[in-house]
Amino acid sequence: MALSISWPSAIRLLVLLLLLAAITTACVTLPIEK
Repeated sequence: MALSISWPSAIRLLVLLLLLAAITTACVTLPIEK
């Protein structure tokens, strides 16, 4: 199994995905809690 993506770029993509997921969940859940 050869990694076509270097680790730093993969970590950056994971961080971006986590941020997007956190923002979307916050936007969806916060208005409902009000």
